[in-house]
Amino acid sequence: MVTMNRSQFTKLTLNPESVSKEQTQLLESIITEFPFFQAAKVLQLKGLKNQNSFQYNQALKKCAAHTSDRTILFDFITQNRPKKSEESTADFKEGTPLDFNTNEEHSFLEWLSIATPTPIQRSNEEPPKKIISNNDLIDQFIENNPKITIKPAKGKNVDLAKNQKIDPQELMTETLARVYWEQKKYKKAVQAFKILSLKYPEKSGFFADQIKKLKKAQASKNN
Repeated sequence: MVTMNRSQFTKLTLNPESVSKEQTQLLESIITEFPFFQAAKVLQLKGLKNQNSFQYNQALKKCAAHTSDRTILFDFITQNRPKKSEESTADFKEGTPLDFNTNEEHSFLEWLSIATPTPIQRSNEEPPKKIISNNDLIDQFIENNPKITIKPAKGKNVDLAKNQKIDPQELMTETLARVYWEQKKYKKAVQAFKILSLKYPEKSGFFADQIKKLKKAQASKNN
């Protein structure tokens, strides 16, 4: 039986982007034997992402359930990925690995919201840091009929208190729409893509295609 030694594992921790399909399978065996081996879990995530595996999204939830500080996990899965200045237009299918970026912490938390609510704790661990989600704010924004406004250029006099307020428009990303889709929250996903069409009118055709697919998926679910 092929196994992974300590030297091979250490090399993977130094270069997680290189995790191969075979190594991912070996990591799965390690996790089965040592279910609280967190380093193996996050390396397995990288391997599943490298393969574009349908198992990635659920593996991410399981990994988060054993992570006391999920901000560290978020930093790991988004490392070396710059913030997006605008929405991408890649087609999406259910089961496709969700591609979070450094400016999409809310989308990441929303994806974990139907996973284990509180990370699994072992007796010698400190309680996890509390992360406040903006789900209620986004839900209210989606349920209304939002009008996307262009923000004026910032002048020299900046209202710092005002800037601390969270703008739900900024939280709405294509990844969040896909999170709703993957969670089978089809109505939310449709409305999210409608908001994105207003936010990025030059890509309205693409978002309209996604809405058609969503409505078809919703109809199949209801039949």
